[in-house]
Amino acid sequence: MPSPAERSATHPEESAGDSWKSGPYCALNHTFVVRTNASDTFQPRLERQLAPLLCPASMGAERVEAHHYRLEDRREPGANRYAVFDNDVLVTTSPSRFVAAGTIHWLANQGAVTSCDPASVQLHAGAVQLAEATLVLPAPMDSGKSTTVAAMVRRGFTYLTDEIVELTARGEIHRSYPKALSLDRSSIDLLGGIPEPFAGAAREPQWHVPAGWLGPAPEPRLPTTVAALIFPVYTPQTASELVPMTPGEAAVSLAESTFRFPERSARSMPVLTNLAEQAPAFRLFIDDLDEGVSALASLVDELT
Repeated sequence: MPSPAERSATHPEESAGDSWKSGPYCALNHTFVVRTNASDTFQPRLERQLAPLLCPASMGAERVEAHHYRLEDRREPGANRYAVFDNDVLVTTSPSRFVAAGTIHWLANQGAVTSCDPASVQLHAGAVQLAEATLVLPAPMDSGKSTTVAAMVRRGFTYLTDEIVELTARGEIHRSYPKALSLDRSSIDLLGGIPEPFAGAAREPQWHVPAGWLGPAPEPRLPTTVAALIFPVYTPQTASELVPMTPGEAAVSLAESTFRFPERSARSMPVLTNLAEQAPAFRLFIDDLDEGVSALASLVDELT
């Protein structure tokens, strides 16, 4: 049986010029492969970013290569040089291969949500583990969620995801979604830089950073229950602190961070209400990352 690393090896494809194919990858239930004819130096970078999503070698062949994403270098300078296709349907063009690659990460996220198990609940949230405790960080976009998760990984927390937490009907987490963290330039600066060269991407607005580039990346302990809910709020010029929330406040905030909640509220709300009653919830008002992460490490000590 081939290992995941062997299955992910690049393969030259005669049918598409000098294109390269990698995968299959699993974004929860969404499986996909990626092809590109971009430069040989760019291909390994994209593969390393996607590597945490490699499907297990034991996965049935019927799900392999279920979806195809293609990044095409048209080799003509200009706004449309790089094109991204979803199953041969043009999605977007860009003058930057890095922006085009970001579209592939975005498409994978969308596929993870739309192909979800109808019996589960998906939160827009990050999740990490320390010791025996799993912390879930639900939050809207631009709240500092991914930056906070990245800082926690640098401090030794185990990474589960920075995007989608899938809850079972009992409010448990049975699998992770360890995609590369999406970090903008200000986040990179706050983190003091990433120990991996970003040659050629210095001017791009966002990077996709595998957790292994931030620190050790051990496998999470799964399945797991949620030890605490942390709702990050970026508050500049203030001291970082954890403020307890009531179960009612937590349930409302969870609903606000639940994918497709309006159409699935009847199924989702009992799961969210039960989780809010079982797990302590806090708002994390955060300015200084080190202070915020220290507060969360202290909370884990109390929980365990």
